[in-house]
Amino acid sequence: MAFTTTAPDRSDCELCTAAVGMTPRHFPQPVNRVLLRSRHFVVVPALGPLVPGHALVVGRRHAGGLLTTADRVQADYERLASRLRAHCALLGRDLLELEHGGTTTGGRGPCIDHTHVHLLPGLSHCIDVLEGRLPRWEAAPPAEAAARPYLWVRNAAETRWYDATRAIGQEARRAIGRALQIDDWDWALSPGWDMIKETIGFWTRHPHA
Repeated sequence: MAFTTTAPDRSDCELCTAAVGMTPRHFPQPVNRVLLRSRHFVVVPALGPLVPGHALVVGRRHAGGLLTTADRVQADYERLASRLRAHCALLGRDLLELEHGGTTTGGRGPCIDHTHVHLLPGLSHCIDVLEGRLPRWEAAPPAEAAARPYLWVRNAAETRWYDATRAIGQEARRAIGRALQIDDWDWALSPGWDMIKETIGFWTRHPHA
């Protein structure tokens, strides 16, 4: 299901190469298999999945996060997210969405500087995993949020935004790993090849099959 377009925006960005259907150096098949696509995004399995079905919505163009993209791109993400939530619902699962985006100045941004939203089926109850770990914006993020590290997490009921200026590496993965009582939350140390196969099955399964 992978596809080829032009060269990636940045050859040094693993997700740029994955987004155009090429095999990145550290993200071999089946990680770059395209499970679903929209005008501005592709959905691929996450390396080091925390749960079966853990996937990433990856921007086709290089950008530092959803907040740094144009309104039309954000609107396309919302349409895609609606399809993804509907798919999960038909399979009897809820969905948690999570993104670490914004500037990487000072090493405090996401570990991969490219728009990627985590899709975590069955984890809507983890909406509060960042509470007490990072300062929370009570309403929509301030206009300047995209110019610094931020984190947001969403389930069917609510969206929470956080100032991630003081976040540590893989902050959200650490928090979810703690909530689930698992130690292998680090994608670089635990790629989880077997669970990646389950993820492909989850997102390619026909709900009525």
